[in-house]
Amino acid sequence: APMTPVLADFLTKLGWSGICVGPMKPPPGNEDLLQFVHLDPAEAKDQSQIDELLGETGGLVPSPPTFPLAFVNVLFNVNEDSSLLDPYDDDYEEKLKERQEQEAEAEAQAKKTTGKKKKKDTVVQENAELPPVPPSTVAGYGVVGLTRHHRVRRRLRAIKNCLAITLGRLAKDGSLVMV
Repeated sequence: APMTPVLADFLTKLGWSGICVGPMKPPPGNEDLLQFVHLDPAEAKDQSQIDELLGETGGLVPSPPTFPLAFVNVLFNVNEDSSLLDPYDDDYEEKLKERQEQEAEAEAQAKKTTGKKKKKDTVVQENAELPPVPPSTVAGYGVVGLTRHHRVRRRLRAIKNCLAITLGRLAKDGSLVMV
């Protein structure tokens, strides 16, 4: 969830300034005190840049090396990824076939009305290869730490990255606020 205008105003009126790292810009009105760095902690494509934030150079946020206050928002919208199909769902093939039929019907309808083939506006990543099956040596130990569902892995990656960056860049005796 993006930083709310109330929170941004509250922190800046208290004299704080800082850097907002996330997928969405902070609300307008505090651009002079809040620098924005567009990185999504849940996206695998941003992982290398997120790892650089903890490196010696600081990556996209080179200074200051530490912050006296860190605010972490790890709230998720439960409907965020509802349009993506997860290949690990039991009914994945049925849902994929249904979606392809709906797209074909919509394309045929659009072709009738406009006479042209409708271009897709969105890119949906589906039919991805499944990761390899875990080794059989873990069979007696359960599957602790192993999740097959994309949505859960994405959220866990976001939480891990947010905590790693926050704790890594928090100043000694600094304050951490987590929502």
